[in-house]
Amino acid sequence: MTNSLGLRVQNYKMSSTKPIVLESAITIKDSIVESKSSEYFIMTLFMIFITGLGLGVSIPYSILEVNMFKKTGLETGSFFALFFIVMGIYFVVDVFYQIIFEIKFVNYYVKKYNIPIITQRFYLFGLFFFYASLSNLYLCILPSIENNYSLREAAFKGYILGLFSYGNLATVFGWSLKNYPLVLVFALTFSGTVFSCVSSTLTVLIASHMYS
Repeated sequence: MTNSLGLRVQNYKMSSTKPIVLESAITIKDSIVESKSSEYFIMTLFMIFITGLGLGVSIPYSILEVNMFKKTGLETGSFFALFFIVMGIYFVVDVFYQIIFEIKFVNYYVKKYNIPIITQRFYLFGLFFFYASLSNLYLCILPSIENNYSLREAAFKGYILGLFSYGNLATVFGWSLKNYPLVLVFALTFSGTVFSCVSSTLTVLIASHMYS
């Protein structure tokens, strides 16, 4: 027979001791109802607002430090140029890392431990690279440029930033997602150190040829 969501359901003999519950159907239905509710919409807008408020303060502050206080000797245009350079490098490193190593490695454990992973909301990819680029630029790249274009500092600070951001996410996955493999906790952490370390170091290297 067919239920209210259009999903086919087999007829089973019901047992008083082991009732069969259509958990997946109920979860899907609840998710659809929640996503269409006014409360869900209002709370989503509120969270976007408070997140955007922080970004709205941090970006002008970063530009002011570069342009007005002259810590790095760079102009505002250079700030934006470096922002897009690190974004491009981060994207390329991420894609190649996924193709060469992570997709096959992660997929093996995803299938082995039956972890439900889907790709959705593609617009969040852009937001992800925006966050990564701004963080690497302000916390790793600009301080390294200020310190005479130090590649060692860029690499170390990029490594620490990647360790925290991806390691934080990975450990949360490890303790909160059922059956999430421990090996993926450390694989995800390692990938973050690679992305942040390489992109920060290469951006400082390019900046040293452009501005020094």
